[in-house]
Amino acid sequence: MANEESLEREGLPILKSYLQEAGVKVRRVRSSQRHGDWRPDAALDVVLPDGKHERLIIEFKANSRSAPLESAVAQLRSHLAHAPAPQSSQPFLFSVHLGRPVREWLRHQNIWFADLSGNRFFSAPGFLVDREVASRPAGVREPAPSVFADRNSRILRYLLPRAPKAIGIRELARRVAISPAAVSVCLRRLREMGYLGPPSAELKLLDREGLLEEWVAFYRSRFRRQAQSSYYVHARGPESIIRRLSMSPVAPEKGYGLALHAGASLVAPFAQFREVHVYVSPDAPRLASRLLKALKGRAAEGEANLVILSPFYRHSFLFDSRMIRRIRVVADLQLYLDLSCFPQRGVEQAEVILNRRLRPAWSAK
Repeated sequence: MANEESLEREGLPILKSYLQEAGVKVRRVRSSQRHGDWRPDAALDVVLPDGKHERLIIEFKANSRSAPLESAVAQLRSHLAHAPAPQSSQPFLFSVHLGRPVREWLRHQNIWFADLSGNRFFSAPGFLVDREVASRPAGVREPAPSVFADRNSRILRYLLPRAPKAIGIRELARRVAISPAAVSVCLRRLREMGYLGPPSAELKLLDREGLLEEWVAFYRSRFRRQAQSSYYVHARGPESIIRRLSMSPVAPEKGYGLALHAGASLVAPFAQFREVHVYVSPDAPRLASRLLKALKGRAAEGEANLVILSPFYRHSFLFDSRMIRRIRVVADLQLYLDLSCFPQRGVEQAEVILNRRLRPAWSAK
């Protein structure tokens, strides 16, 4: 991904062409003035189609994640609030590629923006340019989502549900069972994304909910592609299936985890549900058949009430899992991720997990 300096070199001519296409005359490119410890990257004196003079105060951000962009907007506004301006000034954000949620937020904040993909938004009385590009051009790369990859996600699974604490890289590597080198790379990327504070003894996440939102966005399509098999168990309801599972010889096993609404019902019950979802590790191929035998389940010909899932997070889906009522249940964080992607009242139940379980845990001292 380009840094700010190279993005400014490439982006400034493109921005000027966007403005000219909209009928805006670029009169002068000014060097920005410093106020306090920060200054914007550039300033453009322009004339709008109605003849009004405007000064665009521009920040180029190669990192298009929400947290660093929100920080840039705050800096732009603070700069404009304290800098003497001889004419009307407008904050402007330019990036590599701005996703739809970020674009909507910037519009709501009345921040002009543009990116290399061709998205742009300029708005003034009697003047509006609002162009969206449906897909990311092949030449514009998305920031690598490697912090959300299977093994690396163990670092997030350790840090997100816990209050900040002092821990060294080697100790963290031991607790998440990946190499110290991989931990170092992942922590550096989290800092580049704006989600982790500067290096210190205490690993402090700066925007847990923003990080969670970005993780869900990464995970949603992958959750939908998970292999699943549907079965029918002759039982009065899902609670009966869960109770039967707790009394089965499979219950003490380590290769499975109760998930989605069924798992949530044992930690923060809220929504009614009909299907019991169970993750079974691909590394325990005989466990699924043993589970079905214990529950007397058969392939569903009509409506199913038991679903066995093969996890996308093959190596980390059981991280922080626990035994509740003699059943292994995936961690609250995995419940939140899955429910956020589940169509049947999943978002509502995920919000309950967030409010009752995750927020209290990470704010605990």
